[in-house]
Order: sequence, then C-alpha cells, then structure tokens
Amino acid sequence: MSQTVTDTLPAQILISTGHGTFPTTLATSTITLPKLDRQQAGHLRHFHNLASQPDGEWAHMETQEQTQDWLDAYRYQLATMAYAAGAAHYHRLQVLRGLFQELLLKLIHKMLRKEVWGYWYLTSQSGKGVDPDITELRRPWADPIVRENIMVSSRIPDDSMYPAQSLGFITRVDQDRINVNTTDVAFTLRRLAKEENCDVNDLAVVARARDIASVPLLPAGRLPLPLPIFGYVVKWVSEVSSSPDDLAGLLNHADHFLGPTWENGGLFYPRCDTLTDKDGNWTQVERFTGNAGIGYARLNVPNGQRRMWDAPWTTADVQGRAWVDGVGLGTGVDFLRGGWDDGVGGMVLTMKTWHGGDVSVKPVVKGLEEGLYGIYFDGNLSETKAVEKPGDEVLLEVVVGAKDVDVVLKRAN
Repeated sequence: MSQTVTDTLPAQILISTGHGTFPTTLATSTITLPKLDRQQAGHLRHFHNLASQPDGEWAHMETQEQTQDWLDAYRYQLATMAYAAGAAHYHRLQVLRGLFQELLLKLIHKMLRKEVWGYWYLTSQSGKGVDPDITELRRPWADPIVRENIMVSSRIPDDSMYPAQSLGFITRVDQDRINVNTTDVAFTLRRLAKEENCDVNDLAVVARARDIASVPLLPAGRLPLPLPIFGYVVKWVSEVSSSPDDLAGLLNHADHFLGPTWENGGLFYPRCDTLTDKDGNWTQVERFTGNAGIGYARLNVPNGQRRMWDAPWTTADVQGRAWVDGVGLGTGVDFLRGGWDDGVGGMVLTMKTWHGGDVSVKPVVKGLEEGLYGIYFDGNLSETKAVEKPGDEVLLEVVVGAKDVDVVLKRAN
C-alpha cells in the first residue's frame, strides 16, 4: 500500500488544480522500462551489505591469500562491485543518482582501508618473478599510486573474437545451461577439433576430452592458488556474447552448482575449493566470483562497458537530467526501476522491501523541468505538483512493503 503526506510538502511547489489535467488512472501495464529481477536486486544489496560493514570487518570477503597478493584480493572484489554498480546505474537505474552515490562512497571507503593496500609496501620491492633482470630489491614505499598506478589499466573486449576465444572453454550441456570447462579439458577439446575435426559441443566429445585430460601429460603449473575462472568467464560473456542465451546458461549453472546464498536480502555464492563434481560440472568459487563477478555479469548488459566508454555521461548530461535523492539501500527497500519510461511518458520508480515489512521512504525528485506533474501511486492519480522554477524539488512519501509499488511522475503536455 502507498500513500502521500501532502501537508508536509513545501507550499511553494504544491498547487492543487484537481484532476482535470491528468487521467485519474494510469495503466501500469504500459510501463516498458525493464525491472530488476530478484537476483539482480539481491546482488546490489549484497554489495551494500559488504560495504556497510564496520571498519576492519570483512565478512564473506576472506581471500585465499591473506596477504592480499592474489586475484581474489579485497581490491579486486571492491573494484568489480563498483564497476557493477556503475553499470547498473548507467544502463538500468539512471535517475537513482543519490542511491548509487551512497553505495559507491561506501565502496570507496572500504577500498581506502589499510587492509586493502597494506600489502603494497612489501610488494613494491619487486622481485625476480615480475622483473627477471633485477639485481637487488627496490627500496619499498607505502603509497600504491604515487609512483606506479598499479590498478589503472583497461581493455574493452572485442566481441568479434568471442566465438574463437570461447571454443572449448564453455559447453552447452542442456538447453538452458552452459558449463565452464577446466583449462586442460578446454585445450584438449581444441586439439580434438583441430586434429580430428570433432564437434567440441558434442557431449560425447567433451566426455572423451575429460578422460584424456585426467591423465596430465605435463607437470602441474606453478600457479600457487586457483584463478577466479568462473567469475572472469561470466563477466566476459556478459559483455561480448552476441547471444543472451549464453549468459543465461552460465548464470543458470551458477544457480544450480555454485550454492546461491541469501543473507539480509543480498545474494552471493560462497567459497568452494572443489574444482568440479564427478560429472565435470564446474563447482569452484572464490570470493571474487562469489561476491562480485557473477553479480557484475547479471547487472551488465551486452557491450555495457563499451557503451559507457563510447558515450560517457558528461557534466552537461548529469546537470540536465532529473534525478532522485533521499533514498538508499540502508532503508531495506530495493529499487527495481528508476528511469524515464516511454510507455507512460514519465519518470518511474518501482520499489519493494527485501524483508517484506512496511517501510516509509521519502524520495526527493530534483532537476525537473518547469511544469505541472501528476503523481501516480500504483496507477492511481494521487495529486499534482507544480515545479515553478529551477531548483524546486518534489518530495514524495511512500510506504513500501512486500509487493511492488509503482510511482510515476508524469508531466502535463
């Protein structure tokens, strides 16, 4: 159930004109703006839950190497959560600037903790592993970016290379599920395809490749710990695959074999050190994949990073766009929609609580063009409000519960 409290609104922006300017009802079925599903909202809430922990607490983020030297380190988890939040804001929830500002500031606060960067003092000395020509260790320094910006690098994936690069590494095992093969199996499949013209998607060929790969021909590699393979693959597929069925198949695999877990409304996949089950289904999860990688893939869209790179929001874009402040994930409310919708011709917010209880939230809509706006709650016109000059804000009060609440702000023509 939703309600508004009009007598608390600023008098200078409240004009009571009756309902003549707007239809008294608005069919919410005409909303075309896609809605986050439960899992997508769960990933955002998990990011919030992790970033909101008190300083010094890192529940569910423990890494395989406690010195933060490996690829599931805090910095990689936090960075990927930030990328995922940015993609969700840009592509899915454009008007929720206040919510994402709060979430990103929390992630940045965590990123600046000594536990994240303390490893660099020793690592800055370098060594033969990364610099074979070094004759003596460098003098160490603590600041990780003052001399060498160690985290800034970028490469936009090329979707034209996806068929060749994915060959052997992912296999469709059911109509709606795709498995990730181990590196040994993948290279065996590639060899069989090249030497015997085998179909790498034939499950009998995959089984044969597993048998061959079970007898190592070369000594084991030198990697000290498992790589975040599933997280890397699912992120990559979310960006470059031309078929949405590929991402859906990988996510379906994750939901059946990687132990999806819900906690305080957040979705994550707990650590599992077993590489595969007896049937070759990928089961290994480290913290990068379980906390950030899968969530990133679910919240991204095809060519999502490329689209942000090619058309970044400028200062003019941001300043010229209406947005919503005064809301955050700390209220217990999940925001499933937040954008302008062509179907209803207005701004749409869709909300529900993750715990099913009722919560009162007070979104503040800023940056609206001057004009008269009809405000609809679940399709019913509640009131009209006038924005008379730049800087006027529209305050809403909404009671959100277990069922989706749709709020629409529609400007008079």
